[in-house]
Amino acid sequence: MDWINDFARTVVFVWMATASVGAWAAGGYLYDATGSVTVAVDKNAPRPAVKNDAVASGSVIRTGDKSSAVLKFEDGQVVSMQANSTFQVRKYIYEPKKVEESSVLFSMFKGGMRFITGEIGKRNKNAFKLVTPHATIGIRGTEFLVVMANNTAYSQVISGSISMTNAAGVTILTAGQTAVTSSATALTTAVPATSVPAGTFSGVTAIPVPAATPAPVPAPASAAVSTGTTAATGTTAGGAAAGGAATGATAGGVLAGISATTIGIGVGVAAGVVALTHSTTTTHH
Repeated sequence: MDWINDFARTVVFVWMATASVGAWAAGGYLYDATGSVTVAVDKNAPRPAVKNDAVASGSVIRTGDKSSAVLKFEDGQVVSMQANSTFQVRKYIYEPKKVEESSVLFSMFKGGMRFITGEIGKRNKNAFKLVTPHATIGIRGTEFLVVMANNTAYSQVISGSISMTNAAGVTILTAGQTAVTSSATALTTAVPATSVPAGTFSGVTAIPVPAATPAPVPAPASAAVSTGTTAATGTTAGGAAAGGAATGATAGGVLAGISATTIGIGVGVAAGVVALTHSTTTTHH
C-alpha cells in the first residue's frame, strides 16, 4: 500500500502546484462591477464577468450602458472604467520579491478610465505604459484620468505626473493639470480645466475605488459552487473518496479560491484509487 499512498500524495501535489500557478498567473481581478460587464481572453468569445473574476494578460474588459467596472491588481494598481469603455491587459508581470523586474502594459480603446499606480509604477517609472488611440502614457507614480469623447482624448492628473507621447512629441503633465490630445499626430496640450466640456470626467470620478495597496487575487465568487461539484466527483471515484474530496475542498479554501475545484478533484481521485485498490486486495484474501 505504500506505493498507493505515494501515488495519492503525488496526485495531490501536482494538482495543488497547477492550481497555485493558475492563481499566480491571474495578476488581477474584478474588484467591483455594476450593470453589464464582459471579459474576453485572447480570441475567446466575451462572457459575463462577476465580482472577483480573475483578469490575466490578454483579457479585454468591456462595460455597457449605465455600467462600470473596477479592476485591482496584485501590486495594488487600480483601474476604474465608466460606462461604454473597452480596456485590455496586454501584459502584466508582477514579481513581489523583484518588483524592478515587473511590468505593466495596458491599452484603452474607448470610454473613460481612472488609473492609480501600484508598486510596479512606484518602484520603476518606466515599467508602466498605457496605450490610447492618440498617445502612449507613461507615469511617475501617480493617479490620473483619461476620457475619450468625440474622438478627442482628455487627460487630468490628480497626483504625481504623466508623460503623453505620440508622433508629435512628448508632453509632461503634473498634478492639477488638464490636457487635450486631438489626434495621434497632434501634440498634447495643457488647457484650463474650465475649457473641457462639462461632465467629461464626472462619469469616472463618481466610481468608488479601493486603496492601491498590494494584495493577492481573492477567491472567485463561484468557488463555493465548484466545491460541491468536487465532492460528487470524489464520491463516484470510490467509497473513501468522498472524505478525500471534502478535505480537498477545505484545502482549496485555504489556498486561492480558483484552486478549490482542482485540489478537491485531485484528492478525490487519489482517495478513490486507494479505496478501489484496497477493495481488490481484500477480495484476493
